[in-house]
Amino acid sequence: MAYRIMGVDLAYRRSGFVILDDGNLAHQDVVGIHGNPPDAFFEARNKWSEIRQTWQPHTLVLEIPNPIWRNARKSNYQTIVRIAQMLPIIVIAMAPCHISLVEPSKWKKFFTSKHNASKDETRQVALRLCPDLKLDGDIIDAFLIALWEFRYHPAHSLLPAQRHKGDSNA
Repeated sequence: MAYRIMGVDLAYRRSGFVILDDGNLAHQDVVGIHGNPPDAFFEARNKWSEIRQTWQPHTLVLEIPNPIWRNARKSNYQTIVRIAQMLPIIVIAMAPCHISLVEPSKWKKFFTSKHNASKDETRQVALRLCPDLKLDGDIIDAFLIALWEFRYHPAHSLLPAQRHKGDSNA
């Protein structure tokens, strides 16, 4: 069986995700949430649980946006709150997946040599690596997030708990 990684560009209303099987694109889609809290949380839980049942990824890798990694006082507070609300929902829905978190600058620098690469620069890299990728910014980011996990942590034959032992980024 292929080692399956699910990469997610997490947002409150619209999150892109991809499934990689041994580093190859197997699926790409967007999860849209339309309701308002608390209904939005149940909608999100149900959609992510359905994706988990369908694809059964071994590892879930999530981008944690810069507002959470960096100085929150300079960021959009509402963005932080909304992502903080969605993060536990997807993590619980995806259990028992191994969870990996990545900062945007880390995967962008890995693929473009620039920690602040533009959307256009990341799109060019993604389409060069996978011409079949949909031209959707959320899916493109999710693809590179998943591929970063696949390439940065290449020991996919090990158990997920062993793969990240000693990794300060996990």
